[in-house]
Amino acid sequence: FYRVVDIQSERGAPLAEQCPDLIVRYGAGKHDPLTRAVEERVRGTAYGVLNGVNGVGDLVSSLLTGALWTLAGPVAGLLYGTLLAVAGAAALAILNPKRFAPA
Repeated sequence: FYRVVDIQSERGAPLAEQCPDLIVRYGAGKHDPLTRAVEERVRGTAYGVLNGVNGVGDLVSSLLTGALWTLAGPVAGLLYGTLLAVAGAAALAILNPKRFAPA
């Protein structure tokens, strides 16, 4: 759902070449899964709920990581994040094995 922006900079070179990590989020178009999943009349509510859940999840995760960092040290906080990332990748591979199969 992201694409690299190819904007000409003042020096004439595409900005994406100067800043390869520059990305801009697509708008709510045909490629957005939420757009395809809900009816148009409740789309605004769906985006609000999605962003509210993401915000609460970010808050809880930050509080837990901060508590671990403060109480047990930086290694514990970073290990927590690493374990969650590995668990998420494993869950994706298990739930959608065709996408992760070698070509």
